[in-house]
Amino acid sequence: MPGNLDILKQHKNDLLLAEVAAWLHDMGKSTDAFIQNEDARGIESKLKKGTQLNPHKAVFCSEELDAFAFSVEYKPVRKEEAGHNFALNKLLKREILEQLDQQLSITCGVPYTIRELVYFGRPGMIGKTGKPLGREGKPIEYLGRCHAAAHIEKEESKGDKSLFQQPADDTRPSSPFGFERLPLKDLTKNLEGLPYDKLKERSVFEKAVQSAFGGALGDTRRPLNEVTLWDWSHIVAALYKAALAGALLQHQETATLPDPLSLKWRLLALRFDGSRVVDRSPDIQALLARREWVREGLDKAKRLLEEDYPLGTEVYRDSNGSLFVVPDVQELLEYTGSGGHTLKFLIQQELESVFDGELLITPRLDQEAWWAQAPNQSGKDEIPPIAERLGENEPANPDPAKVKGWWQNNNTEPCRISGVRPQGPSTKAVKRKLSDFWLERTGKRSKEWAANPENTIWMSEVADINGRVALVAAKLDLKHWLTPDGLVNTLLATSPQQGGSAPTKKTPSFARLRRIWETCAGFWKESIGEKEQLASLVGTVEHRLIIQGTLSTSLGPYHAYEILLETGIDVEVVWDEKKQGLIIIDNLQYLARRIGAKNGACKTPESAADWLISYLQDGKELKIYEPEDSGGKRRVAGCIRDIGVELEQHDYVPAISVLSEPQQFMILVPASKALAVAQHIKSEYEVQFSRVKNRLPLHLSVVFFGRKQPFYAVLDAARRMLKRNSPVDAAWMIEASGQAESTEVCRHSNGRLGNRVTNLKLRRKVGDNRLPQLNAELETMVSYSTGDPNTEDVWYPYLFVRRAAPDVPLESREHTFNVSLPGCNAEATLVHVKEVKEGDEVCYAPSTFDFEFLDVAARRFELAYDEATGMRLPRSHEAYATRPFLLEDLDVAQCLWSLAAENAPTRRENAQLQQITGLIEAKRRDWRVSRPDDDVLNKFADQVFRRSLGKLWNEIPEIQRKKLTSWAASGRWRDLMELYMSILKLPESETSVKEQEVIL
Repeated sequence: MPGNLDILKQHKNDLLLAEVAAWLHDMGKSTDAFIQNEDARGIESKLKKGTQLNPHKAVFCSEELDAFAFSVEYKPVRKEEAGHNFALNKLLKREILEQLDQQLSITCGVPYTIRELVYFGRPGMIGKTGKPLGREGKPIEYLGRCHAAAHIEKEESKGDKSLFQQPADDTRPSSPFGFERLPLKDLTKNLEGLPYDKLKERSVFEKAVQSAFGGALGDTRRPLNEVTLWDWSHIVAALYKAALAGALLQHQETATLPDPLSLKWRLLALRFDGSRVVDRSPDIQALLARREWVREGLDKAKRLLEEDYPLGTEVYRDSNGSLFVVPDVQELLEYTGSGGHTLKFLIQQELESVFDGELLITPRLDQEAWWAQAPNQSGKDEIPPIAERLGENEPANPDPAKVKGWWQNNNTEPCRISGVRPQGPSTKAVKRKLSDFWLERTGKRSKEWAANPENTIWMSEVADINGRVALVAAKLDLKHWLTPDGLVNTLLATSPQQGGSAPTKKTPSFARLRRIWETCAGFWKESIGEKEQLASLVGTVEHRLIIQGTLSTSLGPYHAYEILLETGIDVEVVWDEKKQGLIIIDNLQYLARRIGAKNGACKTPESAADWLISYLQDGKELKIYEPEDSGGKRRVAGCIRDIGVELEQHDYVPAISVLSEPQQFMILVPASKALAVAQHIKSEYEVQFSRVKNRLPLHLSVVFFGRKQPFYAVLDAARRMLKRNSPVDAAWMIEASGQAESTEVCRHSNGRLGNRVTNLKLRRKVGDNRLPQLNAELETMVSYSTGDPNTEDVWYPYLFVRRAAPDVPLESREHTFNVSLPGCNAEATLVHVKEVKEGDEVCYAPSTFDFEFLDVAARRFELAYDEATGMRLPRSHEAYATRPFLLEDLDVAQCLWSLAAENAPTRRENAQLQQITGLIEAKRRDWRVSRPDDDVLNKFADQVFRRSLGKLWNEIPEIQRKKLTSWAASGRWRDLMELYMSILKLPESETSVKEQEVIL
């Protein structure tokens, strides 16, 4: 019989304080002493052999321990720990410790302090806390069990635990993929700076702890230094809060509380097809409004489960919904709360308060519970089924009853944003083909933008000087990284050198899985999401123009309109109610050029602004129109006369974030800056994911389009491009392997790959019955460095070797271990990158780059990929497809363009380049070339370039000549011409003559 949820409300403050205690339960690891002194991390007792002392847990001083009834045998050991020089009670100020003496009572009025929870909540104290406390100890022992349950990633070496301890003055955090950052510092300062007077203000304290503990580590030893103290503490707290809530719901009496070792948990999923919710957006404003709408709904459900009825914690969120850790209560969704409503109803009610029937989400609870690390490490670990839940997205359907009610006696057209609501009922909404619901929400975003104009939400402001925009879309395929038998097992916790034993694989613990998706989510933000970084890539626009004058009629506050000039040129504007002016939301250079300004006037945004001010302030009346609808019709909204134009300082970055989640990222940037953005993402990926890029490929795509192209078509094109995958078991042959030269490494990554780097050359293994494929050759660098130049990475940079080179058997190599290939039954041996040999057959999942110009919306339907090769399916007039490129070939493409179009003395004029391309493509058609490696066409391309460049041809390094002719013969030179000349429209005047070395 399902129980009542109200007991959780009664104990709300206690449960939330217990959650705070769990966040802080390992707070001693956020001290400088913990990383600088081995004894602070744990030391054997001098009084009792075999007993571990943990000074970082000692929050009580020796005198305070007299208040606890420890046994005669155990008390001296506790006092020994408390009296240690690095005991936490000696490192923190007394006033902080006193703040932690706040009491909470979770079951039957038995009180505990936060400090007691921190001190006694250790796995080794399970079953041993009741006597010293003098009261029931199970609620505290639950914290110890949760610590252990989340502790799967603590794979211990059988040898010396200090073997890979980092230097005290150079302790670095690592990503879960082996990339190490700057040394830790100011840990004690950060810990003391927490707002301990706000322990009961959950959101404030959580944000502060996340910031402080995000810069500390759960373990400082390599390679266990990848889980931050916040990742670790957050998972422990999620398990602990759920365990206490489950005890309250199912066991009202302390005597019947379950044994801590029997605790289990479940996942509660709120999942839906987010792409169907967002991708139907007709424009970027609608997309941003719908994205915010989804966020608000999920936030309300989060608040219900985390605070109103504190039984769960959100541990994952993406555009398809959320996952929560909740107690192991089989009928949890049927438990009732206020008004007799079930938890399922209450969740849906919170969602409904935002979604209003347009999106119906059904909460799903795990059918089977799991315990994470087996109690007392006595059995098989049970990994949360995160990957399974992420793949179970419900259709994004509306509530049928609601939809029926909306359309009762209503014969208007559907709202162009929702597609299920009728337009109106207000006249203003009908004019814009919107429902009142979405008119209000889009208007709200516009008003917020006007109040904070240091960003943009307008497509035309993102457009470049040619009126073109690019949607840069990227994907990190985590499919096989979040499963129990997945790619986490390809990472080592111990190497063959540690203790002389077989290497221990890392386990996919809850904290480690969280760290993986948080790292991927943070990668997008760090590499391209921060305003300063983005501004360095796409630039900033310092000014906007505001048209002021006398209106013939009132305009909708913060609504978008169009002004149609006498020349037929439309100007996009927004009515700013506060400033009583029309803000121009076009790229000013593009607008001036369209109106007729000479090139000199369009050279900079400032010169274009000056020209436009002069042009618009000529006393003419300007008509204002509602935005052009899908039928190409405009409705007059009014006019403005007595015109004055002001220049306002705004300084915004012309870019709009569309999507940022662990596995996918999308951003709108000016088309002219898209390659710079793509190149930056590539460069960061090659550094941060260097050690695992053979198992975690990056698929990078760019959709170019005109600013007026329907945005739903652009999004659909990007989604189609991101569907491509690289099979982890794709076979490649090692053609060369060796230590990379330091000059190569510096040139490649400014030295960020470290001092140990292997240069690999691979060739795709293709069956005899298959045509030779493009993307068959790959050259890449793989780092096996750590932050310490004296320590090499023996845990992360491994390659699957299916078949060893005949003369170098696997048994002769030191760093090897066996795993199953994800997604198939085959087993392969992982070999350290420095021991991979020429002639090895390896599995390698390559990263790729693709682009497309969406000249018409229907072009997106041509975007489809062959699952076996990863290449596009050829169009009807093509014998084979030339895209996508290997990601590494993005460098080749830019080098070839520089060689042929930018660098003296080999630079050719645009007309010459078009002629060269035309000659080669004509022969391809005439000769009906059906292979990308046609030898005859290759020789012809060589002759064409030789004639064009004359004596300069032989001065070009041979490797560059071969690349140029092979790309021309394969059709990829045609792709470059399309990209640089047709899409980016690089004019002659903008190609710079560069006296620099171009290296392939």
